[in-house]
Amino acid sequence: GLAVTCNHIVDDALEIDVYLEDESYYTASVVWRNEDLDLAVIKVNGNNFPFLKMTNQVFSGGERIYTIGYPLGLSSSISEGLVSNGKLSFGDDYIFAQISASISPGSSGGVLLNDKGEAVCVTIGSYTEGQNVNVASYLYWIQLYALTGII
Repeated sequence: GLAVTCNHIVDDALEIDVYLEDESYYTASVVWRNEDLDLAVIKVNGNNFPFLKMTNQVFSGGERIYTIGYPLGLSSSISEGLVSNGKLSFGDDYIFAQISASISPGSSGGVLLNDKGEAVCVTIGSYTEGQNVNVASYLYWIQLYALTGII
């Protein structure tokens, strides 16, 4: 199956190990990465994996969101928050979501869900210079690159 995570997690690796919560272990190959978006797509060797429905939604400010991550190694931690800015830009062609839900160390690469339980973003991290300045990368970039044949 294909999975999405942060590019900074897979770093420069071509292959990685994937551990699921049920303690099963798989190998995976990195099939696409984008440093500017901090996104990576991996192909996990195996099948019948649980999955979430992806959506190409772009948030507006004030929408309720949920993140699932592994802060400090604590598995499947859920945080609730709001979208602070759904179209955060850092001066380039990409936009990100700024959220109030905590993205503690270990939570980057986790999923950001809308109020329907659909996967909208991958959580990237936090700016330590400010409180609740947390950033997530939209999954629609993955869909866009897949449609153009890049992935």
